[in-house]
Amino acid sequence: MSPADAEMAERAETGGRIRAYTQWPLGIVIASMWTGWDLAAKAWLEVRLRDAPDHRLPLTPGLDLRLVYDQSPWPTAALLGSALAAILLLALLFRIRRTAPAVAVALGFAGFLGDLLDQLPDRQLTHFIAFRPFGLNVPCFNFSEVGIGALALYAAWTGFRRLRVDLSART
Repeated sequence: MSPADAEMAERAETGGRIRAYTQWPLGIVIASMWTGWDLAAKAWLEVRLRDAPDHRLPLTPGLDLRLVYDQSPWPTAALLGSALAAILLLALLFRIRRTAPAVAVALGFAGFLGDLLDQLPDRQLTHFIAFRPFGLNVPCFNFSEVGIGALALYAAWTGFRRLRVDLSART
């Protein structure tokens, strides 16, 4: 059943009204788990990799765990940016009715919240995933950036789908 058919069936069932339900509880659970996972991984790896040679633990030929600290040249702006993005995404989460956007927004919210909580004690970010596909050097990242990237990919994908629909409607 398509989303339009489901909406029509819901309108027929409720006398023309649509139930006002959202996916925010799912989003809060996902965001809590993702933020906890990110902060726990950072804390565990700071202890585990502190004494490792080069602060590095090779996993596969193209993937390492490597302890890297990134101090923002504008620490106050980075903290405020993370806080503002987290607040905006949390407000957006309370308005979402579908599961996929709720998961994407929750991951983005968790990413900004994880970065914010990581920066608070010492005003620096902890990165630990070193990915080198085919010998290319990709900057180190952490689970927070993965969550933010998931939100960005979802936004790009939905924007592309809407553009494709608009272009096909014109021909």
